[in-house]
Amino acid sequence: MSNVTFNFGALSPPNGWYFQMPPEAGGVLLQAATKDMLLLEVRAEHEKAGVPVPADLNSVVVRHTCEYQPDGFCGGAFESKVAKRVTLEMCYDGSRAAWERDGGSGVTEAEYIRRLNMCDACDSRRKIAGCGSCSPVVGFGRRLTRMEHSRDVWSGNWVCTRDNCAISVRCKCEADPHGCFAGEKEAHK
Repeated sequence: MSNVTFNFGALSPPNGWYFQMPPEAGGVLLQAATKDMLLLEVRAEHEKAGVPVPADLNSVVVRHTCEYQPDGFCGGAFESKVAKRVTLEMCYDGSRAAWERDGGSGVTEAEYIRRLNMCDACDSRRKIAGCGSCSPVVGFGRRLTRMEHSRDVWSGNWVCTRDNCAISVRCKCEADPHGCFAGEKEAHK
């Protein structure tokens, strides 16, 4: 495994701490405000899934965390998953356009949750560049769609890079212009 490091020593990562669970443990992306909180959650999720915790857990957490940080925060070889070109304003514009194209009809709560779970495993899902808090995106999405759900906060500052639409809005649109939501989740991994 390549050596990935923080370029700023003990400074806490601005976009939080991350760990991508392996497919055999559900494949979900875990996020926490502190490394200690994340390590506890990672160990609990591995135990719950009955899979061993990686021997090099600390370095895996650092690599996964670096994938979601702004340019220059980390050094070493890793694949950035931060959408460098999608700003908050671009997300607002893309979300408005998607909702207007959809006609504002929306989906059921069960369908919304199913779609959020599918987006969690999608390679087109990225953090909005420079958006450290989900509050502006969540509030905007709720006002736009006139729909509110507790999982809105979970989808927070994530965007679909196919059309710059906030995930919380994309999953509420009845229309599926990219064919992302056809079939079951397993078909999209």
